[in-house]
Amino acid sequence: MELLKKKRIMAFTLALALVFSLVFGDSISPVAYAAEEEPITLDSGTYNVSELDSNKSYMIKDAEVTFVIDQDKALLAKATEDDWNKLYIQNSKLTIKGDKTLTLGTADSNNPINGNNGSELTIESGNVEIYDDGATYVFQGKELNIKGGTLTVHNIYYGIGAKTVNISGGVVNSVISTGGYSPSTVNITGGTVKAIGKEYGIGQDYRSGRLYNRMTLNISGGDVYAEATDANRALTSSGYSYLYSGVSVYALNITGGKLEAKVSNEDQVAVIAVNGITKDNVTVTEPSGGNVESCSIEYGGNTFNGYTIGTGSGGAKHVIINSSTSEEPTTPPAEEPTTPVTPPADPATPATTYVSMYRLYNPNSGEHFYTSNASERDNIVKAGWRYEGIAWNAPKTSDTPVYRLYNPNAGDHHYTTSEKEKDNLVKVGWKYEGIGWYSTAKDGKPLYRLYNPNAKAGSHHYTTSAAERDNLKKLGWRDEGIAWYGGK
Repeated sequence: MELLKKKRIMAFTLALALVFSLVFGDSISPVAYAAEEEPITLDSGTYNVSELDSNKSYMIKDAEVTFVIDQDKALLAKATEDDWNKLYIQNSKLTIKGDKTLTLGTADSNNPINGNNGSELTIESGNVEIYDDGATYVFQGKELNIKGGTLTVHNIYYGIGAKTVNISGGVVNSVISTGGYSPSTVNITGGTVKAIGKEYGIGQDYRSGRLYNRMTLNISGGDVYAEATDANRALTSSGYSYLYSGVSVYALNITGGKLEAKVSNEDQVAVIAVNGITKDNVTVTEPSGGNVESCSIEYGGNTFNGYTIGTGSGGAKHVIINSSTSEEPTTPPAEEPTTPVTPPADPATPATTYVSMYRLYNPNSGEHFYTSNASERDNIVKAGWRYEGIAWNAPKTSDTPVYRLYNPNAGDHHYTTSEKEKDNLVKVGWKYEGIGWYSTAKDGKPLYRLYNPNAKAGSHHYTTSAAERDNLKKLGWRDEGIAWYGGK
C-alpha cells in the first residue's frame, strides 16, 4: 500500500508539471533531467541504434529524428528510480523502425521516454519494449502513432499515453491512458491491441465520480482487447471510491473492428462511457448470456449519467462488440420504367472476398511466418513467437496460388507462386505443405521478397512496406522483386 501511495504521489507531481508546461509553454518541461549528467543532444537525422550508448541519456529538441533498429539493443540501461536516465523528446518528432528489438529502460525506470506537449512518436516496424516502474504515464507527448511492428510497455498501472494516440497497424501490448491530458483521443483503425492493466485497460479509472478522464475512444477497425485485472483491490481507499473498467472513457464511438472488454472484480464494469456510446454496424454480446442494454451506474454514492453496456444497473463483466455486416442495405423504391429495360448480357462480377494474413516473428531463429489461420497463429504465439499484426489481405481464392514449403533441417518456411521453384525445393528435401493463400492480380498491393545470404533460417522476408524493403537492403538483404500481390 505504501508503494502504491508513493506511485500516486509521483504521478500527481508529474501531472502537475505537465499542467504548468501546457499553461506556460516550453520553458517548463514535465520532468527535469539529472543535473549531474546532461543528455546528449541528437540533431535531425537518421541514427542506427547500434551507434548509441546504452548508458547515456538523449535529448531530441526541435528536430526530426529516425531510429533504425539495426540490431537488438538496450538503451537507458542505467534508468532507476534514483538515476533519471531518459530519452527526452521536446517539440520534436521521433520515428522508430527496423527488424530487431529495441529495449528502453529497466524495471526500475520512471517514464524512460519523456515527451512534452509538442512531441510526436511514431513506430513503423520492429519490436519496441519499454520498461517502467508504473508510477506515471509513459511518453506523455502530443501524438503517438503505431503503424506497424510491436510495442510492449511493461507498466500495468498507467501504460503509455498521449494527447492523441493513433493505431493503424502492428501490435500494441500496453495499457493506453490519457497521458495526463484532458481531453485526449485514441483512434484505432487497424492492428491488434491488448491492453491489460490493474485498474483499467483503456482510459483511466473514475474516482468518486470526478470526470477528469475526458478520453474519447474511436474504433473503426482492428482487434482490441481491454481488461482490468485487480479483483482484490479495495474499492474505497483514502476517501475515494474507484470505478475500474476494461474500457473507462468519456465517450466511445464504435463503427467497425472488434472490441472485447473484461473485468475480474464482480463490483466493476467491463465498459463505461460517461458521455455515451455510439455503436454503428456492430453487434454487442455478453458471453455469460445476459441481456445487453444501455444503463446508468450507481457507484460510491455517485451516478454516472451516460451509458454503459451492461445487464441492468450492475453492468456487464465481459462484453464483446463485433463488426456487423448483416444489415440489408436500404434502396429507394423502383420507379415504373417508361421504356423496356434490356438486362445486361453478362452477370455482374462478384466482389472479391479477402482474408487477413497474420505476420509472426521468431526471436530465436529470426524467421517471419505468415498464415491466415487464427488457430495456427495463436498456437505458435504460445510457443514463443511474437505476433506482429495483419501484414496484408489475401483473396480467398484466385488463379494464382501461393505455395507453402517447410525445411525440416533449417526449420523455416518458404513461400512462392512458382510451381517450378516449389518442385525444385521438394527435390532437395523441402516438404510441400499445400497452398498457403492466393495472390490478387498485378494491380494489387505488391509483396516484396528479400533474401538474407547470411541467415541459416528465415533467409527470406516478405513485406508490403517499401520503406522496410529499402531498410533491409541497406543492411545487406538482396531485393528479389515482387513475390505476389495482396488486396489494396
